[in-house]
Amino acid sequence: MVSQKRYSFIIVTLLTALYWSASALALTVTAERQIIPINETLRLTIVDNAGDDPSDIDISGIEANFSVVNESSQSSFTMINGRTESIRTRVLNLVPLRLGSALIPPLTLNKQTSKAIKITVIKAIPAASELNDQSVILESSVDKSEVVVGGQVIYTFRVIYRVQLNNAEITPPSIEGADLTPLEDKNYMRVIDGRNYNVTEKRYAIFFHQAGLKMIPSQSLTALLSNNQRRNLGFDPFARGSELRLESKALTIDVLAQPQSPSPLTHWLPAAKIELQEEAQATNSSRVGEPITRSISVMAQGLPAELLPALIPATPNGINSYPEKPELVNQEFIGGIAGKRSDTIAMVPTQAGTFTLPAIDLPWWNTGSQRWETASLPARTITVLPATPSAQATSNPLDDDSQNINQPNNEEPSITDLLAMNTAQNSAWMPIALLALGGWIITLLYLWLKPSRSKSAEEASPSPMSSDQYILKTLSKQLQEACKKNDAAAAKQQLQSWLVCYKKDFPIDGELSIALNKATAALDNHLFNNHSSEQSWDGLALQKAIQALITASSNNKNGLKQSPLAPLYPGQ
Repeated sequence: MVSQKRYSFIIVTLLTALYWSASALALTVTAERQIIPINETLRLTIVDNAGDDPSDIDISGIEANFSVVNESSQSSFTMINGRTESIRTRVLNLVPLRLGSALIPPLTLNKQTSKAIKITVIKAIPAASELNDQSVILESSVDKSEVVVGGQVIYTFRVIYRVQLNNAEITPPSIEGADLTPLEDKNYMRVIDGRNYNVTEKRYAIFFHQAGLKMIPSQSLTALLSNNQRRNLGFDPFARGSELRLESKALTIDVLAQPQSPSPLTHWLPAAKIELQEEAQATNSSRVGEPITRSISVMAQGLPAELLPALIPATPNGINSYPEKPELVNQEFIGGIAGKRSDTIAMVPTQAGTFTLPAIDLPWWNTGSQRWETASLPARTITVLPATPSAQATSNPLDDDSQNINQPNNEEPSITDLLAMNTAQNSAWMPIALLALGGWIITLLYLWLKPSRSKSAEEASPSPMSSDQYILKTLSKQLQEACKKNDAAAAKQQLQSWLVCYKKDFPIDGELSIALNKATAALDNHLFNNHSSEQSWDGLALQKAIQALITASSNNKNGLKQSPLAPLYPGQ
């Protein structure tokens, strides 16, 4: 009996010791090495088996001596004797900031504290560009050894390998005095001496700002070399293997100065190819007050859209112009970056006649043939007819000083009617003046005696149409007609002008914005992605979206827009 109690006591004591030892080891921090070159990374692993999250640990103390390149985390569960244990791991990849002794301080998580780790940082070890057995090779190259300032250089960096590389990291290129645009990465196979290699290729478009001999610094590859034969270039935070570090060769580029131009330049444009394109409505049947949409695009191979100029020529007297926000598009092609800038202008004639839009000439430097060239658009003649008799009697619908004439009925007079009325008034001004004076006296007495009725009459009377409202009404009519005819090209041109006028006074948000964006996307998809398709565009969706916005703007104009604040007394 005594022996059984003794055994029970011993078992309880052992279990208690194991429990407290496990608690003491709930948080562990380990470094894979304690001596590292300053140009290599250090892997720090933090493990907690008490159910706490190591991601909650404050690592600001580590960042005093190391830079955190990246980190990852993982969770796992184990069951021992019916008890579930949670293991959470956090892995940090560190780069030392200076030579000498660097300390990883104690880390604390939920009353558990790790031990400090001392790391010795030594001088950098020169890295080769390939392994001795050529299982991993780095290549770097440029498509040209010299380039004119501002011209495009394609820089290519390749990792060629036939072994498994885990946790592979490639330092991004950093080039002083240049703009760098990453291009699409490529992965393919290459056969070297009868052996198959995987190739990971990274390409960049580089644009130097100043002339001179420039250097593209080397790039480095760090990874864990595994015996696994899958030959992948991936990231596994818990992979094991010997550390690999290779470095590519630095490259030099001779950046040439800008060549002398035959005429003064407003823009320096070195490119492989530049074209101008113009899209405009028919200009032989325009009328006063009816907007004309003109779109001018600059397309360049070897320049991003952000570096292309805005080509908005001055319009002649008698035409008001309203430029829209430019559309910038960059697209990658085999030669690097191709940029496109489109500027759209809404032109509204304010008087009848024949107008000439000046030609456009854009000088640019051909980086292929090394010579000056000029991209041009010819001059364009516009014939503007007088406004139709049914149009509003406004000499200049976009002039803020133009006057609106209020009529007792809903039909608005034409210009001819107004002139006739003015002549008749001048011939009999005295009787009309006396009658008007008497009428005003009677009206004032009436308003003073009947204020509530006068207010109702004022609200019921139609307000005069402003010049902006007239333009918006005209554009709305033309846009809806294009939608009814299922004319996609005309609808696109009218939509751009309509949006410029509409957004000046009314917001587009909520469900109305969603419907408009959906209809516009369908229109753009038909115009730009289905050129070879015979399927016609259905303008019903866009017509409904425009009509809904017109209705919303009408409600907003009449004061029906809801207040953003809730009423103080909802029941009233």
